[in-house]
Amino acid sequence: MLFMPGSMKFSLFQGLFEKSSASYFLLCALLSFVCIIRYRRRHYYKVASKLKGPTQWPFLGAGKLHTNKVSDLHDYHFYFRSLGERMAQSFYADKFFIFCLDAGPINYVFNKVLRKSDIYRIVENLFRNGVLGFSPVEKWRADRKMIAPSFHYSVVKTYICIFFEETNILVDKFRPLMEKGESFYPGTLLNLATFDMVIRSTLGENPKAQEFNDHPVVKAMMDILHSVQKRLTNPFLMFNNVCKLIGMNKAENELQEVIRGYSRNIVRQIAASNTSDNTMSFARHMMTNNIDEEDLVTQIINVIFAGTDTTKTANFAVLLMLALHPEVQDKAYEEVVSILGTDKTKEPSYEDLQNMRYVEMIIKESLRLYPPVPLVARQIITDNERYEDLDLPRGASMVVNIYTVHRDSTYYPEPNKFDPDRFLPGEAAKRPVGSYVPFLVGPRDCLGKKYAMLQMKTVASTILRNYRILPSPTCANMEQVVLEMVTTSRFADNCQIRLEERES
Repeated sequence: MLFMPGSMKFSLFQGLFEKSSASYFLLCALLSFVCIIRYRRRHYYKVASKLKGPTQWPFLGAGKLHTNKVSDLHDYHFYFRSLGERMAQSFYADKFFIFCLDAGPINYVFNKVLRKSDIYRIVENLFRNGVLGFSPVEKWRADRKMIAPSFHYSVVKTYICIFFEETNILVDKFRPLMEKGESFYPGTLLNLATFDMVIRSTLGENPKAQEFNDHPVVKAMMDILHSVQKRLTNPFLMFNNVCKLIGMNKAENELQEVIRGYSRNIVRQIAASNTSDNTMSFARHMMTNNIDEEDLVTQIINVIFAGTDTTKTANFAVLLMLALHPEVQDKAYEEVVSILGTDKTKEPSYEDLQNMRYVEMIIKESLRLYPPVPLVARQIITDNERYEDLDLPRGASMVVNIYTVHRDSTYYPEPNKFDPDRFLPGEAAKRPVGSYVPFLVGPRDCLGKKYAMLQMKTVASTILRNYRILPSPTCANMEQVVLEMVTTSRFADNCQIRLEERES
């Protein structure tokens, strides 16, 4: 028989008791945490029981929904459609989402639910109280009223000369790639071109990012978008304190200061200048409102982000669709030449661009299939909100799935087919409001949609006059087009084109 001294027995039993006590404490803490979470979510569960949705995991919720690739989201697009429902639900970390998949609820959200979702707090330090930021509705209304005149057609059409000059630089940048006869990814060059356009029209400053093939603000913007996407696709990084612990906040703040410092320096130069060089810039227009420096810098940062990344993706989509549909490209080229002639150096006027109706249809159809912002979220902030027979609980995020509604066969027969004729005047009028929302609708629609359309028409018509756009072996059909999510949409690296010089 094994002999064990009394003191050793006591130590052993004491150790076992301490371990079991610690385990018991942890179990109780975990159960308490679960009970608290369930209690806080009780109103969400009531609504969730009335809506279909994907399989939920504790804490993670439907984690796969919050993926970093739209190709995965495309799978869920088909999943949601298979439910046969207009709305669906999902939990993720501590958030509850109600997905709007039909024009009816989408129109309701865009017109009635004006507060941005709490999920946008992850970019609060950058966008602050700007038009893209997480500001109270009252502050947003005042800012929008102040900013709107700067995006009036009478102002925006003065930027056409900038769009044309920068697109011609882009055409020259494309030429060595064309001469090699190889496929290439146009996204990087498009990004630099749209950045130059936005900075010149916003600040009246020429950063010459295309000339130098880079710019610190462009790099900082891309790094921030990647950082934000990491947060969105990791439930633990949805909590700001976790990001502080691992140093993400510090890194993001340093990137933000690159952009803020650049904008602030240019604003001060404009304020100190008595010349008329910047009279048509957004900053100069805003200064007439006696806005203070930091508020102006914040609004400029919002405009830079909104105007650069999204229009880059939109221009990319147009080039890719033209490459994959030569008959559409030929028709667009004929329209452009009939308006501008064969002189490649002729700058289009505002009236010229307005007359490019088929080019506009191509742009709209490209935005339908590949919206630069595929998801938009708004927050329920009051009790007793209701859509039809569904109670909408305070704190829930209403997610407008633009990608899905744009591919709804109810509104778009053969929804995955590229067909600009969908936007013939008679056809477009048949569809309900909320079925086509690349620029959103309602009080918080995109202020820059007029700017974006004029810019995209200028880019498309200028490139068409210089080059025939051809598909690449890696992206030879619509099935090979892959769209990724880096906060906004991004075409995958296989989405390449080739170019062929047009005769003068």
